[in-house]
Amino acid sequence: MGRSASRGVAVAVLLAVAGVGMVAVAPVASARPSVRVFPAHDLVDLTSDGQFVTVTWSGFPRNGGVYMRECQRGATDLASQCSAGGLYSTCGISCPGVTTLGLSDGSGSGSAVAQIAIGDINVTQRLEPIEGRTFTCDWEHLCSLFVMPSPSDLASAVEARIGFAKPATACPEDDTFVSGSGGASGFRYVWGWAPRVCGGDDGIGLQYVLRTARDAIDDYVAGVSDYAVSAVPLDGDQHAALEAGGRTVGYAPVAASALVFTYRVFDQRTGRQVTDLVLTPGLIAKIFTGQIRSWADPDIRKLNPRHAFPQLIGVVARGDACEETLTMTRWIWEHARREFIAGGRASGIKPNPFAGGPTDLLPSTGQINLVTGSRREALVVAKGDGDFGGSTSTWGLMGYLDSSIAAQYDLPSVAIRYPNGVTSEATSSAIERGVLSMTEGADGVLEPDVSIVSPRVWAMPTVSYMLVPHDARKSDYAPSAALAAALERLILYGVGKAAASLPLGYVPLPASLVRQARWVAGGIMKALPPLEEPEPPPPPPPPPPSGGVAGGGTTPPGSSAGSDGPGGSTGFGIPYGDPDYPVPPSYATEAPNEVNLPTRQLAASPAGVALPAIVVGGALSILVGLGLLVPGTPAARPGSASSPLEPAWSDGSPLAADASPSSARAS
Repeated sequence: MGRSASRGVAVAVLLAVAGVGMVAVAPVASARPSVRVFPAHDLVDLTSDGQFVTVTWSGFPRNGGVYMRECQRGATDLASQCSAGGLYSTCGISCPGVTTLGLSDGSGSGSAVAQIAIGDINVTQRLEPIEGRTFTCDWEHLCSLFVMPSPSDLASAVEARIGFAKPATACPEDDTFVSGSGGASGFRYVWGWAPRVCGGDDGIGLQYVLRTARDAIDDYVAGVSDYAVSAVPLDGDQHAALEAGGRTVGYAPVAASALVFTYRVFDQRTGRQVTDLVLTPGLIAKIFTGQIRSWADPDIRKLNPRHAFPQLIGVVARGDACEETLTMTRWIWEHARREFIAGGRASGIKPNPFAGGPTDLLPSTGQINLVTGSRREALVVAKGDGDFGGSTSTWGLMGYLDSSIAAQYDLPSVAIRYPNGVTSEATSSAIERGVLSMTEGADGVLEPDVSIVSPRVWAMPTVSYMLVPHDARKSDYAPSAALAAALERLILYGVGKAAASLPLGYVPLPASLVRQARWVAGGIMKALPPLEEPEPPPPPPPPPPSGGVAGGGTTPPGSSAGSDGPGGSTGFGIPYGDPDYPVPPSYATEAPNEVNLPTRQLAASPAGVALPAIVVGGALSILVGLGLLVPGTPAARPGSASSPLEPAWSDGSPLAADASPSSARAS
């Protein structure tokens, strides 16, 4: 790009910062403009913060600004059919308003995370409609995102259609009411059942109040709620209160997720959001104890040499006692105890607030930003609210959240580099294996084995349980027949039909936990025989003769068949590469889909079909390559009509792989 064009881009950026409505047009890329939104269907706002999505574009003006508005489907008038800056929606002022997505790169491409509104848009601060301006985007009103090189030129926009899920507020009021509360790890999944189990044959009016797990258990023990959702068991005082109140409890596993370290950091050279941050346990401990406050730390830069970081680290942590902080401090105590304790010494507070070991209440030293609740932590990290002023050039923000909440706010998770060189990422398969490695704690509730160091196992998995009455016929406060039946149907729905389409951030429950959930569901009013585990699988075949592996070939020198890395443990009590111990059967023949939370990634091929897959894939690549040479025969792309990841719209229409100014509005 020439010097004059560069000067034009700089002027455009300065004008945008100054709030001037004039936008300079950058050189146009040769490719046809297209936009993709993910997720783009079943969007839902569970917390009045809107829905966060990733917008990816190509074919836009090179190095030019890109903007977004949320509009009615097929909009032609900005004033009456599109979101406007300075007006409100249910997710706040200018949500989404006129969103600046960022700058395209030299090829006219880019991506950004955007917040969109669900409900009435362009209303007053009191959410009252404005004549000629207010419109609605929800499951009954079709809308799109209009992505454009000029925020005031609708004709230049690319329209990308979005669809919404039916909300719980649309449920009838005469269903069997089931009240409950629970922690963040089960919130999106269980509360998401509400619109699917109301009305009709089920007829359940489900309520879920987001609280910490301990507070939710207190509600259940006191009889304030019909159920609780928790990743931790009752403590001694809660057990005593439960018994004194004549109540009972059973633990039904309903969801699996993980604790992750999330962040919102923008590369100062490219303007793009960083999505591949790598940190060590020691660095994480220093960051969350206030010892490291700058992204200029040499160890951070050494691990992430490709990025130009902003100046300061904004740490957002929980100021209320919660299960997320307990898991986080357990993991840090295991892997970075020295750095954790040093943070307490550096605070000058006596006695050392970090010397007591893992805790569910992070000590306040004045060095980090403490907030109340997962929702607030997620929103501050995602938007830079509060003390951080939304500046991405000064602040790069970090927090820790359940993976399901991180996915709701479209926040990436940190990859962890352990001292032995192993890097662990919170992929879906790693979380699934982490769940399989959990150990039984009090009341049989599973706890993470935070000591695991493996590239294949995430060390901070979470299983969320629905706490319901158990063998309650003779208890002092037995539920009514209708309530007991509703609770049973809810649990069976959660481990059955609902589990077929998990929200982002969750992974499937192992079969053993599904059996446990069904057993608890059947025992709400009556005692059942103890749950019996199925027969173990037959022993594996004997190892092949020395010098080879089953199926021919040899193991490369210095490695072991099935090895995860250089020594250590897989987290299942199985030494790496020991031929006498097979990979657990749940994923010995088929690798789970890899999901880099919250964005998707294709899975590796199972070992048994790796070679045929390579051969077939190579042949298909040749055919696709030949197809590209023939006019009018474009190759299929992930998410196109031929892709298994193709989402379905709420109005039944398919999502096109690309949306363009002409084709999108014509459809």
